[in-house]
Amino acid sequence: MVTIDDFDVLSNEEKKLSLKNKGFITSGFLNDSFYSVYKMYTNYLLDYLDEVIGLKSFDDILLSRKTFDIVNEEKRDIYQRFSKYNYFYIRNFLCIERLDIGYINELKSRYESGNMVFDDFAKELIKDTIKDVCNNGFFSTDYGPSSGNYVAPANAIVVGCRSNDNPEKDEDFFEWAGKVKEFYNTVSNVNKVAENKLPLPFKAFYYEYGTTKYIEDFSFADSKKKLK
Repeated sequence: MVTIDDFDVLSNEEKKLSLKNKGFITSGFLNDSFYSVYKMYTNYLLDYLDEVIGLKSFDDILLSRKTFDIVNEEKRDIYQRFSKYNYFYIRNFLCIERLDIGYINELKSRYESGNMVFDDFAKELIKDTIKDVCNNGFFSTDYGPSSGNYVAPANAIVVGCRSNDNPEKDEDFFEWAGKVKEFYNTVSNVNKVAENKLPLPFKAFYYEYGTTKYIEDFSFADSKKKLK
């Protein structure tokens, strides 16, 4: 089952207590309440980014080109597991414990009822809370497998893009490298489109296959039904 340590964040006692105090931890594991709130917030943040910078259109373009396959679910990292898109996902560790209890209860209720619509409530939620939920409290954060290439301000909205770009056996290297470059160029275009359009700094990164830590057991404490 999933614990806070499965996320690539500082797993200190303060963070664990903070999550526990909002009812997101059961017997040391993240529970269904955490999943439902994190999932809903991720969905709405992706909807917000689509509305402002057209993020889904970039995802759809990559899917239509079929340059690389989508990463199989069992090989996705924990952040990609929460995404409803094929290649793009929210790379921040979202500090959902900072949400007002009213927002938390409403997100849980919406998840249970299957209400995923990006309506006025969802827009207000994101605009009202995004600065707190996305800020990890440090000066800057390295989100990558190689130091220095994946650095973003601590208060940035960070988006990852990942595909199954593992080269096939006997595949021509230059052909494969050209495909990888296509993804890097797409991510670069996302960064250009997002420039000065959001209330926080923005960074999008491309993660090549094998550079992230996938999670094998994506289940949550007290789970009695298949997660959506």
